[in-house]
Amino acid sequence: IKNPVRKTDTSYKKSEVWECQIIETLKGDFEEGSMGEIEFFADEVIPNKKYIVALDSKFKILWESLTTKDSLRPVSEKETIKSYITQNN
Repeated sequence: IKNPVRKTDTSYKKSEVWECQIIETLKGDFEEGSMGEIEFFADEVIPNKKYIVALDSKFKILWESLTTKDSLRPVSEKETIKSYITQNN
């Protein structure tokens, strides 16, 4: 998580878009080291902190969106998530 880009406050959803850098890809074809913008639910992320983020891969440009409210996971769950991905491929 790098820098805030913008906040959205609609009647049904509060969200924030942040500039992010991809450090490692656990599944999919996101280029490691690349930068992009990711939309999060409001007040969920902290600048300069690392997270595991499940993204909706239908967006293939600079904009990504979380798939569910459970799409943001702590880095401490990395090995568990990798194991799940391996078992379900």
